[in-house]
Amino acid sequence: MPDYNLYENVPRGDTSFPVELQRNIVPFETLTCPPHWHEQLELYFILQGELNISCDQNEYCLKPGDFLAVNSYEVHTAFCPHATLESLIMVFDINEFIDDFSKHNYIFKPLIHNDQTIRRLFLSIFEESEKKDIGYHVAMKGKLYELLTYLMRNFMIKNPEGINIAQKKKNLDRLNPVLHYIEKNYMNPSVTIDDMAKLANLSVGRFAHLFKDITGISPGTYLNNHRLEKAYSLLLDGQMNSSEAALTVGFSDYNNFSNQFKRLYHVTPSKIYNKTANPPKHKRLDT
Repeated sequence: MPDYNLYENVPRGDTSFPVELQRNIVPFETLTCPPHWHEQLELYFILQGELNISCDQNEYCLKPGDFLAVNSYEVHTAFCPHATLESLIMVFDINEFIDDFSKHNYIFKPLIHNDQTIRRLFLSIFEESEKKDIGYHVAMKGKLYELLTYLMRNFMIKNPEGINIAQKKKNLDRLNPVLHYIEKNYMNPSVTIDDMAKLANLSVGRFAHLFKDITGISPGTYLNNHRLEKAYSLLLDGQMNSSEAALTVGFSDYNNFSNQFKRLYHVTPSKIYNKTANPPKHKRLDT
């Protein structure tokens, strides 16, 4: 059974360069990742298209040239609202490169527009990784240190709230049975917030407050978004038409399903279904 914890704890990179590098190319609208958080720092740079990221109750619309830092312990999710997206992503434990960084009450400014130094360093790190010339790991580390130094000197800010790591993990553990329950029962239209609150051994009011405090959205919105994500996959695979997908994922009212779908994805469900027959071609950028 998949692990639906919000907390994501996976190894990044390898021993010689403990950084996960992703060059994501998405030819048309699709959900990029479900809500999650991790101790590692996650850095985004957009080459083409747009990417919407929700991060600890803040919404960002990233466009070409934009840089976003998702700081440690921030719940975030992302999807691209329009065709076509190409982005560069780095995920790593900053304490591997800067001793005890997380113990200091500082974070990186989230959104930075059109900074040529950031662009140059991002592209050079990925170029070294893809070419793999002799000494490329050393070169990548040097450029990453240069990037971190630049960010620390120009875009580091005092964390206004601080981070209570132990309490955040405790709260997440309390929500994990609820997330498993949602995954197992999302197709049932009679699922209620009362059911979720009982699993967390909390009153409905306390549960709703805790859930929104951690995820940035209400339990009802999370359930609906989870259903919509499942419906999106069904439509994208061409397995079902819009009406069939709505019923399968737990929506008894098609108009409500369609309105919710457009709210989340900014496109009608029928457009996604129709697009599967003739998906748009995509040419990779020459960076």
